[in-house]
Amino acid sequence: MIDFHTHTPAWKSSTWLAGATFGAGEFAAFMDGAGIDAAVVLSHDGLFDPTPEANDDVAGFVREYPDRMVAFGTVSPRQRGAVAEVERCFATLGS
Repeated sequence: MIDFHTHTPAWKSSTWLAGATFGAGEFAAFMDGAGIDAAVVLSHDGLFDPTPEANDDVAGFVREYPDRMVAFGTVSPRQRGAVAEVERCFATLGS
């Protein structure tokens, strides 16, 4: 089973999951318990404030489990440098 839409903890806000924090290992354990083989992980913060830092965070979160987690970067097409950030996500971060 693939969970195609899940999020990292919200680093900038305490509103997501009541401010709960968890690491990639804890998330992988949750996946095991739920029968999830792989997950596409989006940055919660990047959803509302798509920044290079949010993309760095989600790439770092999935790095420990590359066979099970795939980072999904976020970019606002209205921001200057959007094309460059998409290119960086693929070329440098692999997301």
